[in-house]
Amino acid sequence: MTTAEDVLEDLSGMVSRDTASRIASGEIEAGKEDGSQVQAHSSSQQDFIDVAGLLEFINSKPNKSLSKSLFLPQEAVSDYIITVKDMLYRVFNQVEYDYGARKGVKREIVLGREGKTIKMTLFDNLSKLVDTEALERGDTVLVRNAALTQSGELKSIKGTFISKMAPSPLPVYMISELRGYEKNIDVIGKVIEIYPIKYVNRLDGAGQVGVANCVLGDPSSTIKAVFWGSSASATANLNANDIIKIEFCSVRSQGDEKELYITDSSRVFSSKLLAKRIKSAP
Repeated sequence: MTTAEDVLEDLSGMVSRDTASRIASGEIEAGKEDGSQVQAHSSSQQDFIDVAGLLEFINSKPNKSLSKSLFLPQEAVSDYIITVKDMLYRVFNQVEYDYGARKGVKREIVLGREGKTIKMTLFDNLSKLVDTEALERGDTVLVRNAALTQSGELKSIKGTFISKMAPSPLPVYMISELRGYEKNIDVIGKVIEIYPIKYVNRLDGAGQVGVANCVLGDPSSTIKAVFWGSSASATANLNANDIIKIEFCSVRSQGDEKELYITDSSRVFSSKLLAKRIKSAP
């Protein structure tokens, strides 16, 4: 049986104990106390807002304070619960977190379009879903029941969900299409060889950073790939013959050879849904 304490934990303390008790008893539904929603247009029947509209809403608040909720009592909440539909502008690698009593995985994504974007943090199963469902940079997505924090960013809570509404129009390069000068591109290929992660000293002396090497291929070509930081950590879950996608990487020329350069700014993932994107590989 759901208790008020469960609700308080699920909603990260965003509601009063009285409101939490009413939600737990089924008297009201979280996020719908007065049936209102943040909408792109007040006259619209849509139950979502785009990032441009959301930024306009944030900037319209006095002193950019987000201390009131559109559908929770002012004294009970510090966040708005909203639904956003827009482009998945960037996706970053999943990383581990440790908040003392709570440990798990999270990732950051960026929603919106050039010049009008907002950052969102996805936790645990929702973070994993982005990879397993092969949500890609450039996809149009619907993010339901996200919390808008006082810092002006979004975060996932229990009940948040993300789904693809339209596929990305961005080009995805096969290995054989790489010419040695591309920057910030998306690449798909098959893992031919993969090597263990090593740790090297950072050039600035600030500790060590992981680095991993891999050989990727498609039906007619292969290329060496070098992964750094969180992208190197992502290779720990890869195996030979996996089909992977690398987003926001670059191609560098090393003498007569080309290599993929993948950093913390990139994203690396494998999904069964990618298999149909490449027919075969060496």
